[in-house]
Amino acid sequence: MNFDKQVSRPIVKSISSAQAEWEHWLYENHFQRLLDADGMEWELTIHAMPTPDEINIKSAKWNVTLSLAADVDAATFIRIGVLDTEEHERLLTKIADFKVPLRMKPIHHEARGENEARDLMMRILPDLRDNIAKTSMLEMKRNLLCRWIDDHSQFGAKERLYAK
Repeated sequence: MNFDKQVSRPIVKSISSAQAEWEHWLYENHFQRLLDADGMEWELTIHAMPTPDEINIKSAKWNVTLSLAADVDAATFIRIGVLDTEEHERLLTKIADFKVPLRMKPIHHEARGENEARDLMMRILPDLRDNIAKTSMLEMKRNLLCRWIDDHSQFGAKERLYAK
C-alpha cells in the first residue's frame, strides 16, 4: 500500500448528517411510532447497513432492516382486548409488573444505493403504517405473550416472574 499518496476526496460521506436527516424525516412523518388497529403503539426501528456489492466492487448495496417492537404491560393487554381480567387472571398474575417484549419478525430489503434505499423506504413505510392501522393482531399478541410466559417459566426462571 502506498502511504505517500493522499486520497483526493473523502472515502465516506458524513454518515452522521445523513442519519440525522433520515431520522428527522421519520419523525416529521410519524414513522417512529405506529399505532395498530387494536390501539397499541409499536416502535419502528430502521437499520441501514452498506455492504460491498458483489457485482460492482466500486459501489455498495444497502441492506435495510425494519423492526417493529413494543414493551407491553398487563394494563395494555387488558385495554386492547388480548386478556380479560376474569378469564385470564392466572396469566395476569404471571405478568405482574413486567413489561412483555413483543417483537415482530424483521423485514429485510436491499437497495443498490443510498438514494434508492431512501426511495424504497419512502414507498414502503406509508404502506406499512396503513397495513398495521387496519389489521388486528390480537391472536399474534396473545401467542407472543404465551411464548414469553413459557420462556420465563422454564429452567428455574419462575423466581424472576415474581421478583419485584
